[in-house]
Amino acid sequence: MPDLRAGVAWRHYRDTNDNAVRFGVSIPLPVWDQNLGGIAEARETRAKVDAEQAVARATLLLTLGRAYETLSGASREMDLLRTSALPNIRTAVEGMESGYAQGRYTLLELLDVQNSATETAVRELEALLNFYTSLATIEGLTGAPLRLVGERSR
Repeated sequence: MPDLRAGVAWRHYRDTNDNAVRFGVSIPLPVWDQNLGGIAEARETRAKVDAEQAVARATLLLTLGRAYETLSGASREMDLLRTSALPNIRTAVEGMESGYAQGRYTLLELLDVQNSATETAVRELEALLNFYTSLATIEGLTGAPLRLVGERSR
């Protein structure tokens, strides 16, 4: 875009004791200056922005993939714990408590089984925490709620 400049000046001539007013208008014409440096800089800036956008996209996709893997792993672990480990450990604790009441087991054996039951319950809570953390990450990255199969309303 040409940059229009206008100016006004006053001048006094001592030799003749005259005063004069000068008006000036200038319009630079880009005949020899094609602004090639500015154009090249704009291209390089655009290439940099495109590269940064590609890196950010790849990072987001990697984060999304990791969150999905964590989500599916935590889901499988919760299913395994809830279908076999927790019912089996509860049965073992009940049998151990019954046997302890009858004098067949020592207190140390009973406490050991109860400790295993507690560790299994804590592991289920950790899997549940990982599941919902991954779910929140996926929903945050995609911007949409994720509906799970067999999920009731939250």
